[in-house]
Amino acid sequence: MTKKLCPTCAKKRRVDFEHASKFISKVNVRFRRARHRHVYTKFLETLIMYMDGENTIDGVCKEVYSLFEGHDDLIDGFNDFLP
Repeated sequence: MTKKLCPTCAKKRRVDFEHASKFISKVNVRFRRARHRHVYTKFLETLIMYMDGENTIDGVCKEVYSLFEGHDDLIDGFNDFLP
């Protein structure tokens, strides 16, 4: 049996996905140059480690805040996704 989302829940999930996708794209654009590419890569690795249960939210925040140092708009954008 497939679980269906209520229309409101489905819309919220789509909006959240769209918001997350736009934020990740913004991070990618900011750090796309070769000498800063490691920041984007490490950001994605940090998120994946969290999703795999290999890191806590506190560990993720510490890593992301360090990666985004000097980019307050990205830190603010990241904070939007915190529980």
